[in-house]
Amino acid sequence: MLSLALADRINIWRNEKEAAQKQVIDREREMNRAFQLFVPQKFLELAGETDFTRLELGKSTTREITILFSDIRQFTALSEKMTPEENFRFLNSYLKRMGPIIREHGGFIDKFIGDAIMALFPEGHGDPRAASAKDGVFDAAGSGGPAGAAKAALAMRAELIHYNAHRKEQGYEPIEIGIGIHTGTVRLGTIGENERWEGTVIGDTVNLASRIENLCASFAASIVVSHAVLKNLSKDQPSRELDTIRVKGKQQAVKIYELLPYEAR
Repeated sequence: MLSLALADRINIWRNEKEAAQKQVIDREREMNRAFQLFVPQKFLELAGETDFTRLELGKSTTREITILFSDIRQFTALSEKMTPEENFRFLNSYLKRMGPIIREHGGFIDKFIGDAIMALFPEGHGDPRAASAKDGVFDAAGSGGPAGAAKAALAMRAELIHYNAHRKEQGYEPIEIGIGIHTGTVRLGTIGENERWEGTVIGDTVNLASRIENLCASFAASIVVSHAVLKNLSKDQPSRELDTIRVKGKQQAVKIYELLPYEAR
């Protein structure tokens, strides 16, 4: 009887230990999931880490990445007509439509800057299901990189049409967005101080992508890309040359183009 009682007690201890271990594992998963809402897993992978607890302040690496910037045109005037609560609802309604499109095409959102989105598209990080099949030919090039960013931009524009139809039904005015894309070398890592870190990308590529996006309004264009992006796209991708620009502090001029949907041909 003593042996049976001891065996039962051992089983109880074992079950309690397994339950406690499961709680710890589940809690770690919840923490990882919560952390990834602020720092995407893909950012960690590009930074050379898979475990966020091992990140170091100031650690950085050089990568070839395509940068996509987008923002809502005349957002300040639009937001003045809304209460802060309405502003939050509007932004979340818009962003929850655009975020999945970026991920489906191999990108991830690096940060939200008010109404603006900054997304990164590493080469070869897309969802294979998002690659397009045109004229019966499977195009795997849509997986991340310049092609993925371009496809994401076109898909965002298409989604905006549906979103504006929804807004019209609800009695709201339509919105317009501008998207700028450039590709090149960046430095990716963590910046900040002991009590506040942030993952970010730095370099001329980022600055030029932002400048290109700002030019959308000047040229009345929805999607503006650099020549570095255009040369990586399918030859039948409709586009039109807009201008040649020179960024402040840089000697080399850059050609920019408007990206058009296939129906525009």
